[in-house]
Amino acid sequence: MRKPRVKKELLPVYLNTPEMAALIGRHADWMTARMGGYFKEGVHYFRKSGERDPFWKVEAVMEWVEDNSDSKNVDSIISKMVS
Repeated sequence: MRKPRVKKELLPVYLNTPEMAALIGRHADWMTARMGGYFKEGVHYFRKSGERDPFWKVEAVMEWVEDNSDSKNVDSIISKMVS
């Protein structure tokens, strides 16, 4: 069963790792393992001096979730091959 959509304007600006993972339906370990890869520091998450857990920017992570640029890239490659 799918989770109901939440209006973006009702979401907080930042969440901690377990909260962000729950929001997008993943585990906190999954999020942490992709820091510096899928998720970029200064874009998707921010670290404060002395804080162990980063602050995740909800808007940036939601954009990452909803981004379908990979499928756009595939379509572009296929169209170039066919023409």
